[in-house]
Order: sequence, then structure tokens, then C-alpha cells
Amino acid sequence: MRIGDTVVFDNWDDSPIPSDAIVTLHAGVAYPLTVEFRRTGYWVSMQLGWEFEDNVRHDYEMAMSAAREADLVIFCGGHTRWTEGEGFDRTFAMPAKVENMLLETLAINPNTIVVLTGGGNVDMSNWLDRVKAVLHVWYPGQEGGRAVADLLLGKANPSGKLPASFETRWEDRSSFDNYHDDDGDKRVQITDGIFFGYRGVDRDHTQPAFPFGFGMSYTTFAYENLRFSSPVMRRGETLTVLLDVVNTGMRSGAEVVQLYLGDDVASLPRPIKELKGFAKIFLQPGERQTVEIQLTERELEYFDPACGWVAEAGKFTVLIGASALDIRLQASFEFGG
Repeated sequence: MRIGDTVVFDNWDDSPIPSDAIVTLHAGVAYPLTVEFRRTGYWVSMQLGWEFEDNVRHDYEMAMSAAREADLVIFCGGHTRWTEGEGFDRTFAMPAKVENMLLETLAINPNTIVVLTGGGNVDMSNWLDRVKAVLHVWYPGQEGGRAVADLLLGKANPSGKLPASFETRWEDRSSFDNYHDDDGDKRVQITDGIFFGYRGVDRDHTQPAFPFGFGMSYTTFAYENLRFSSPVMRRGETLTVLLDVVNTGMRSGAEVVQLYLGDDVASLPRPIKELKGFAKIFLQPGERQTVEIQLTERELEYFDPACGWVAEAGKFTVLIGASALDIRLQASFEFGG
């Protein structure tokens, strides 16, 4: 897009991220506006808007003034439908202007928490150790504000668990090298195989910002007394895994108990552990509940390209955790026969 002879926006490289620019226009002068637009995919759209820079600066200064005088700042940032969506990639970090505003807020009021929107992880390395708390709310919808307020004010107890590993750096992602089409042939190859997500974290010993299955609560839970319905699981049978969970805090709350399984001896390379079951329970303060999770032969199988799905006889280790990196209990059983 050009105003007069000046190129203001140039997204000809198919970049879908919105652009903005500061342009000085003089009163009473007519400026020709030229837009060159081409279709690059299955659907395309274009929107153009403008706002007086003085208004933007005024609103920004008002926000900073409020942050300076406040006892506590609740900073709502992250991505929106303008910077994230299906059919295009987004930046790993928050939009630069949003992150810069957060950093400036922290400089004048370190008593700041972040309510983060987005469809996944964002780069928090520049500010995570400086904020009091982070509440990742994804895209919570029309009543999201009410739900966030209830969580922040303690009217509701958080009970969500991350469905993905939140890496500290984009480069730590197991599929990082698979994003780039360096030779321009419009093809990329996924090379991390079965070692994606928390499986790659275990293999590569990377340290995520937040592991798969992570989630905080206003209460605490203790895991106790892991046991099996039998020390041996035979082919075609079901093994029941049992443990006790106790709410050791002062608030009622929900916990998601996660069962991971490790194949101690396998003919092919295997992940250190794989999620094979989970159970969500609701407990009052001091309440104890026995959790039962069933394992069948199907949960013990892996795919061998030479012969299909197989479950090899041998020792398997059950790991019970509050996240993929917070393993509380573990024990082994024998399979076969």
C-alpha cells in the first residue's frame, strides 16, 4: 500500500500479520491511496483503518499513569484474532507493542500479574521471572471476563492442566527444524516421529517453561499408596491401577491425576513414558479419595512397522504425576503369558 509515492505497507511475502505505520499528513492536502492486492490462498481478506497518533499516545500515557498509581496491575495481553488464526503462522512472542507495554508496566509497578490470551504458548523469557503470576486463559469467549475475575478473586479454584509442553525457547520444540521450507519446494518433513511434546522433553532433557499436564491450584494434593489389582498382567486381561489422593489444603478443588507408562525393555526405541490414562477428581479440604485407572493390553502396545501393533512381554513401570515432570509415585508390574 502506498500513500502518494511512499510505500507504507509491504506484505507481498504472504505475511498475514497486521502492519501499522505512522504517517504524517498535512491538513487540506489530498493524498492518493494505492492498494495492490492479490489472492494467496483459499480465502483472503483485507482491512484498512486509521487513528490519530495523539489519541493512541494519550491512551497509552493514561494506562501508564494508572499502573504507576495502582496497588496491583492486571495486565491482559497475548494474541488476538488479528495476530493468530488458522491458515497462517504467528510469532512465538507476543506482538512487540504488547510486550513492550508489559515491560514498561513492570518497570513502574512490579506488582503485576499477566492474563495471557492465545491458542498456545508464547515466549515469556523477557518477563516471566518479573511478574507475580500468569493466568493463561486461551480464548475464553463471551463470558471469559467473568470467569477470569472469579479465578483472580478466589471465588473459583483453578483446575486446568496444560494439554501441551510450553517450551522456554521456540528452538526447544521437537519439531522446530520442521517448520522451514529452506529449498522452496513447498514441502516440509516431520522428523521428530514419536518423540514430540513431553516425549521429546524426556529424551532431550530440555527444561520447559511449563511441562505438559501442569496446572496450579489454591489448594494442595498428596498422592499416596500406589498399588495394582495384580502384580502380573496377562494377555487379554485388564489391570486396575489404584492410588489415594488427599486434599491437604484449605480450599476445595479439582485435581487431574495423570498415569504415564514406561516400557522398560522394547525391541524398538520408545519414549521414556507415555500418558495412558487420567482421572479428574473433586475434593473438599482434608478429603481422601481412591482413584482407579484401567490399563488394557492396548495401552501397552506400540507400532512396529514390520508387523503392526505389538505388546511385548516384560516389565512396565507406572508413573503417577500431577504433570509430566511432577511424578509423585511409581511402581512396576510384569506383562505376558
